[in-house]
Amino acid sequence: MRRIGRNVGFIRSVLVALAIIVLSALGSTGAGAVAGSRGSVSPSGSLLGNPLIVPAAEPFVSGQQAAAALARRANPFAAFARERSRTQYANLNDAAAGRLLSKAFPAVVDQPAGGRPSLPAGTRALSYLTTHAMAIALPGNRLGILESSENIAKRGRNGRYQSTNLKLVHNGGGYTPVFSDVPVRIPGHLSSGVYLPGTGVTITPVDAHGRPL
Repeated sequence: MRRIGRNVGFIRSVLVALAIIVLSALGSTGAGAVAGSRGSVSPSGSLLGNPLIVPAAEPFVSGQQAAAALARRANPFAAFARERSRTQYANLNDAAAGRLLSKAFPAVVDQPAGGRPSLPAGTRALSYLTTHAMAIALPGNRLGILESSENIAKRGRNGRYQSTNLKLVHNGGGYTPVFSDVPVRIPGHLSSGVYLPGTGVTITPVDAHGRPL
């Protein structure tokens, strides 16, 4: 039995698509930083509000996190990068936002999520056994089972397991995947929010004042 871990899930692909929309929306509104902002400091001057620090871990590392955060903030190159990031991505269009995300997160953006996993040369898919397993033909007329930590199939209307297909298709005023294990509706307008019907959860990005982008 061969186990292949799947680190790319459907929810992550939705968030990546949402991130592209957010970058585009920020660009169209002339908004500021979308990455690399300053670490937050509490009124008392403490660095425990810094996103790079885990407060619960400080007693175990003797303040090393805070010392490292101070060093990063004092670094002139890091300070320049933080200042530049405030307006660096303000005018990105859809295509430029996609290229930026692909460059920053190639393993997330460029590798397809869900569906049949990539098979080694000489290996052939036979059938799906469960939502997480499929039968494969190996070289030398051998048979094997490939297991995944993520869903790779879903039971169709005919009762048989079929490969998921996360390609988006236009559906009314938004988009939906062709065949996914998690139902999702991606709106044409960002302010409507990405909706997960199975859970009733809506993901809506907002600006600094809590207004939907």
